[in-house]
Amino acid sequence: MKELPYFKFYPSQWITGNISFLSYEEQGAFMKACCFYWAQDCKLKTQQIKRIIPEESYNSLLDNGLIKSDGEYINISWLDSQLKERKKRHEANVKNGKKGGLISAELRASNQARVEGGSRAGVEGDSSIKIRKDKIRKEKIKGVVGEKEFTDPNLRIDDELKNLLKK
Repeated sequence: MKELPYFKFYPSQWITGNISFLSYEEQGAFMKACCFYWAQDCKLKTQQIKRIIPEESYNSLLDNGLIKSDGEYINISWLDSQLKERKKRHEANVKNGKKGGLISAELRASNQARVEGGSRAGVEGDSSIKIRKDKIRKEKIKGVVGEKEFTDPNLRIDDELKNLLKK
């Protein structure tokens, strides 16, 4: 899975949650920890977090249950749940992409088999279809409807273009 570009952040949860009772320094330390944790795919060693935020803030975040530590790694539960959700969605997208890819591959293979299996007349038939499409396009450009030529007074076609269309 590619780098995780963002995590969900709900301002109302921030304002009404336990974090709002901490000092601004501790709130900033928590946000920095969350960003660093997310950027590391939710695998961050305790020693690393202690190097990026002050020791007092780290201890306060632990005491208030905003981060947890097993000694070696820290956990931020709300980011862990978001990561699980994203991985689950990613796996579903990969599975669905493979299904779509298989269908496309089967269609390409059957079309290729039809072209290779067909006679020379079949190949020429394909080119005649292209010629007919080109003729239809030219007729639309000319403005031919049945036997009559459609002319728009607001549309002027110079003689050079008319000669090209006749060819």
